[in-house]
Amino acid sequence: MKIFVYAMREFDELPVAQQLAREIGVEFAYSTAHPTMETIELARGCEAVSCTPCPLTDEMMEKFAEVGVKYFLTRSIGYDFVDLKKKGPRYLGLCPFHDDKHDGNFIVRPSSI
Repeated sequence: MKIFVYAMREFDELPVAQQLAREIGVEFAYSTAHPTMETIELARGCEAVSCTPCPLTDEMMEKFAEVGVKYFLTRSIGYDFVDLKKKGPRYLGLCPFHDDKHDGNFIVRPSSI
Protein backbone atom coordinates (compact mmCIF):
# COMPACT_ATOMS: atom_id res chain seq x y z
CA MET A 1 0.00 0.00 0.00
CA LYS A 2 1.12 3.56 -0.70
CA ILE A 3 -0.07 6.44 1.47
CA PHE A 4 0.20 10.16 0.74
CA VAL A 5 0.57 12.28 3.86
CA TYR A 6 -0.54 15.91 3.73
CA ALA A 7 0.53 18.49 6.33
CA MET A 8 3.46 16.29 7.38
CA ARG A 9 5.38 17.81 10.25
CA GLU A 10 8.96 17.01 9.31
CA PHE A 11 10.33 17.68 12.80
CA ASP A 12 8.30 14.99 14.58
CA GLU A 13 5.95 13.05 12.28
CA LEU A 14 8.41 12.27 9.47
CA PRO A 15 10.80 10.12 11.55
CA VAL A 16 7.85 8.15 12.92
CA ALA A 17 6.38 7.67 9.44
CA GLN A 18 9.73 6.46 8.13
CA GLN A 19 10.07 3.96 10.96
CA LEU A 20 6.52 2.66 10.55
CA ALA A 21 6.98 2.35 6.78
CA ARG A 22 10.00 0.11 7.35
CA GLU A 23 8.32 -1.93 10.08
CA ILE A 24 5.02 -2.61 8.31
CA GLY A 25 6.20 -2.46 4.70
CA VAL A 26 4.21 0.45 3.29
CA GLU A 27 5.37 3.21 1.01
CA PHE A 28 4.57 6.83 1.57
CA ALA A 29 5.08 10.21 -0.01
CA TYR A 30 4.33 13.52 1.63
CA SER A 31 3.88 17.26 1.48
CA THR A 32 4.02 19.81 4.27
CA ALA A 33 1.01 21.54 2.68
CA HIS A 34 -2.64 20.82 3.44
CA PRO A 35 -4.71 19.26 0.65
CA THR A 36 -6.23 21.67 -1.87
CA MET A 37 -7.71 21.19 -5.31
CA GLU A 38 -4.26 22.10 -6.63
CA THR A 39 -2.38 19.53 -4.52
CA ILE A 40 -4.71 16.54 -4.85
CA GLU A 41 -2.76 15.31 -7.88
CA LEU A 42 0.18 14.60 -5.52
CA ALA A 43 -1.82 11.64 -4.19
CA ARG A 44 -2.20 9.98 -7.62
CA GLY A 45 -1.17 6.34 -7.35
CA CYS A 46 -1.74 6.21 -3.59
CA GLU A 47 -4.49 4.09 -2.08
CA ALA A 48 -4.77 6.19 1.04
CA VAL A 49 -4.38 9.79 2.16
CA SER A 50 -3.61 11.03 5.65
CA CYS A 51 -4.09 14.60 6.81
CA THR A 52 -4.81 16.72 9.81
CA PRO A 53 -8.27 18.27 10.13
CA CYS A 54 -8.78 20.80 7.34
CA PRO A 55 -11.56 21.85 4.98
CA LEU A 56 -12.40 19.03 2.57
CA THR A 57 -15.19 19.79 0.14
CA ASP A 58 -17.31 17.25 -1.71
CA GLU A 59 -15.51 18.33 -4.88
CA MET A 60 -12.14 17.56 -3.28
CA MET A 61 -13.29 14.14 -2.09
CA GLU A 62 -14.54 13.31 -5.59
CA LYS A 63 -11.19 14.37 -7.04
CA PHE A 64 -9.33 12.17 -4.53
CA ALA A 65 -11.44 9.23 -5.68
CA GLU A 66 -10.66 10.07 -9.32
CA VAL A 67 -6.89 9.86 -8.67
CA GLY A 68 -7.33 6.45 -7.02
CA VAL A 69 -7.58 7.21 -3.31
CA LYS A 70 -9.75 4.63 -1.53
CA TYR A 71 -9.08 5.43 2.14
CA PHE A 72 -8.90 8.69 4.04
CA LEU A 73 -7.11 8.75 7.39
CA THR A 74 -7.22 11.68 9.77
CA ARG A 75 -4.61 12.61 12.33
CA SER A 76 -5.87 14.66 15.20
CA ILE A 77 -5.60 15.23 18.89
CA GLY A 78 -8.95 16.95 18.82
CA TYR A 79 -12.48 15.96 18.02
CA ASP A 80 -15.61 17.12 16.21
CA PHE A 81 -14.40 17.03 12.63
CA VAL A 82 -16.21 13.99 11.22
CA ASP A 83 -19.82 14.51 10.16
CA LEU A 84 -22.19 12.08 11.83
CA LYS A 85 -25.70 11.11 10.78
CA LYS A 86 -28.22 10.20 13.49
CA LYS A 87 -29.84 6.80 12.99
CA GLY A 88 -31.99 5.62 15.87
CA PRO A 89 -30.06 5.78 19.13
CA ARG A 90 -26.70 5.86 17.30
CA TYR A 91 -24.71 8.17 15.06
CA LEU A 92 -23.07 6.89 11.89
CA GLY A 93 -19.73 8.07 10.54
CA LEU A 94 -20.08 8.01 6.77
CA CYS A 95 -17.21 7.54 4.34
CA PRO A 96 -17.42 9.86 1.33
CA PHE A 97 -15.88 7.20 -0.94
CA HIS A 98 -18.63 4.60 -0.52
CA ASP A 99 -22.25 4.66 -1.60
CA ASP A 100 -23.47 2.80 1.48
CA LYS A 101 -25.21 5.51 3.49
CA HIS A 102 -27.12 3.08 5.72
CA ASP A 103 -24.57 1.15 7.79
CA GLY A 104 -21.85 3.78 8.14
CA ASN A 105 -18.16 3.12 8.48
CA PHE A 106 -18.20 3.48 12.22
CA ILE A 107 -20.84 3.94 14.86
CA VAL A 108 -20.91 6.25 17.86
CA ARG A 109 -23.17 5.34 20.74
CA PRO A 110 -23.78 8.38 22.96
CA SER A 111 -23.97 6.09 25.99
CA SER A 112 -20.37 5.00 25.37
CA ILE A 113 -18.85 8.48 25.54
